[in-house]
Amino acid sequence: MSTIRPATAVAVVTLVALSTLASPALARPPRPCGDDVRRQGRTFWVMPTNADDTDNLQCAFDQATLAGPGAMVRLVAGTYVTRQIVILGFHGVFRGEGADETVVTNPEEPMPVATTEWFLAPPSANRPWPMLFSALHSAITVSDVSFRIRGAAPLQGWTGGPACDTAESVPCVNDLAAVFFVGPDWSRPERTEGSASFRRVVLEGERNEALWPEPGGSYFGYNTISGIYAFGNPLRGTLRLSSSSVRSIYDAMQVAVLADSGVSVRRNLFEDVGGASFGDLSGSWLDFAHNEMRVSPDQRAPIGLWLHDYVDSLRSASLLVRQNVFEGPIGVQITATFESEVSCLLYDNDVEQVTGVGIRLGPGTRGCRVLGTPPDRVVDEGKDNVIGGPRR
Repeated sequence: MSTIRPATAVAVVTLVALSTLASPALARPPRPCGDDVRRQGRTFWVMPTNADDTDNLQCAFDQATLAGPGAMVRLVAGTYVTRQIVILGFHGVFRGEGADETVVTNPEEPMPVATTEWFLAPPSANRPWPMLFSALHSAITVSDVSFRIRGAAPLQGWTGGPACDTAESVPCVNDLAAVFFVGPDWSRPERTEGSASFRRVVLEGERNEALWPEPGGSYFGYNTISGIYAFGNPLRGTLRLSSSSVRSIYDAMQVAVLADSGVSVRRNLFEDVGGASFGDLSGSWLDFAHNEMRVSPDQRAPIGLWLHDYVDSLRSASLLVRQNVFEGPIGVQITATFESEVSCLLYDNDVEQVTGVGIRLGPGTRGCRVLGTPPDRVVDEGKDNVIGGPRR
């Protein structure tokens, strides 16, 4: 029987080790997104490229979705430039290194967009929606990142109608419709769920002094219509925004057509905005608390917090508006029509810096309690509302 001398054995082991290190396939796992997206367990790190990062971000979200619930897409300190991203069925975290460190922005040139009736088909690379991020049928947590929309015309031009920029039609709109859209799966009507949580984020647009329908004009005076836009038919889930800032965007938040859902908006700064609006929250609750709402007076509809009927009246809902500071022409306006089992409480809201109506309860309101606000700053047009007195 032959034997192998120790020196020979060492040489064989060394050659095997060297060949393993020299083989890329054995040295590291494959990177389906390329070298700028690196996977560590269930975390997908995306590196900024100082160029267009769209493909890397999209691939990272696609791979994280395949990894299952609890996956994470992580950004490092730096600036990322991206066109529209579609997030479908993702249950996980999207996180940067801090709102002062990680910035996501749009390209300098206007982004392509589905020009007409964009909402009639799901978003895709071939039919991009006028939103920078679309989170559909997902449960996403976004934190520690800034989204900055730059340029007077972020998009090439779009309309919600059948045509624009023709002799018979209105001009196209170049504004970004929303930084972040939250909705159901547009391709499968039975998938109505969609949730999102935003914490320690900054959403920032820019002023555009030219107003639509002037050429290149903005519809509301900003290059971005909504910071966060949540909408469904209906949408079922939870939406949270906390410890964040929204600046120079018309609608800081626009939320409509929810069912059996919850919305929490707490400890945020809204500055140089047109307000925040919520409609059709049937079977749902809203907690709007400890926010600073600074509405610019030169807006088309400058209302700090607007609760309204989007397409239907309000049923089986709970509305809680508490301990906020409002500044601008109108503080709170509730024009929603209360149908049944609506709980409505507003307390300790500071409207001292509101130049017009502090709180308006429209004709459709019923049974609201407004406590801690001077009665002379409240306009009550509803039925059986209680105005004034300390909070119990």
